[in-house]
Amino acid sequence: ANASVGASIATSHIKEAQGSAVNSTKFATEADKTARSVLKQALAKQKGRLCNATAKLKEVNRNAAVLRDHTNSMKTDATEHLRRATAASRSAGDAVAHAVAAEVHAGKVAEEHQLTTEAVKKTKAEVRHAMKSAAVLLKKNEEHLNTINSSFEGALKNVSKETCSIVVNVCSTATDNCTIVAELEESLRTIEGIDALMNVTAAINGLAQLTMNDALVESQLKAADAHASAAEAAAVEAHAAAKNAQCTPLYMQLLHTLGNFRSV
Repeated sequence: ANASVGASIATSHIKEAQGSAVNSTKFATEADKTARSVLKQALAKQKGRLCNATAKLKEVNRNAAVLRDHTNSMKTDATEHLRRATAASRSAGDAVAHAVAAEVHAGKVAEEHQLTTEAVKKTKAEVRHAMKSAAVLLKKNEEHLNTINSSFEGALKNVSKETCSIVVNVCSTATDNCTIVAELEESLRTIEGIDALMNVTAAINGLAQLTMNDALVESQLKAADAHASAAEAAAVEAHAAAKNAQCTPLYMQLLHTLGNFRSV
């Protein structure tokens, strides 16, 4: 940061002032005052950037929690689709019991029931994976938030020798009344040392992955819904065939059924 660069230059100036016999005490005092003022400005900028980082982390966590809950709700929908396909399978079995002509449609029901089962299994597997990923992301982000607050608190205590009024929340902590009383180089290292905490790229990437997971679950769920609907439609056709067969002579039923199997 520019403030840190300025602080480094100011720190260099004060060292030169202190090490040179020709510089007056007044110059050294002014240089020290300037350096500490620059460091205080750098501290305020670090606070602002850290506060922005915490805001982003909290936003990621809110969105991650919404995605987690949405993904989890799809598990219930998947179970319902399997129930529909299973009911269609039983219904088709009843139709076959009344007329052999329903068998070809019952075969379609059985096929769609199996495809529904597979899609539901995939859906629930993806839900479990997404839930674990969400839990890991939320935990990491909470730890990151706690680290930001505790690290900034530690930095303030270090540079001010615990003379600042400190609130354990980087956004609520005021730096205006803080005085840099620690050694200049030590203060500079402390202020620059919290730079890494501002990086929230991992959190943002984690949220993007959760979004992709949610879309994948939705895709599997749509497949389960489509197969369940196909099973239900085939079951309706099985009953229609059975009803029609009741009005058809037996030999015609057998010929019709044989024709259906030959066309498969």
